[in-house]
Amino acid sequence: MSDGSERTLRVFANAQTGVIQAALIFTEAEKEEVVPLWEAKLPLAATLIESDTRWLGLTAATGGIAQAVSRCYQL
Repeated sequence: MSDGSERTLRVFANAQTGVIQAALIFTEAEKEEVVPLWEAKLPLAATLIESDTRWLGLTAATGGIAQAVSRCYQL
């Protein structure tokens, strides 16, 4: 994965169940391969502080200092 090509991370969030799933997407010659990475269950909204805003932070590294990636998404 350190060949310099861009990769797509697809994150699915289900607000009703609190389940978040992530998958890495490889696209080659109009063919898409989906590689599931992880699944997590978040506390339900009723158990969190009174706020409708949720944040998901992701970080990754492929071995080189210039290849570190970090993103934060509002759900």
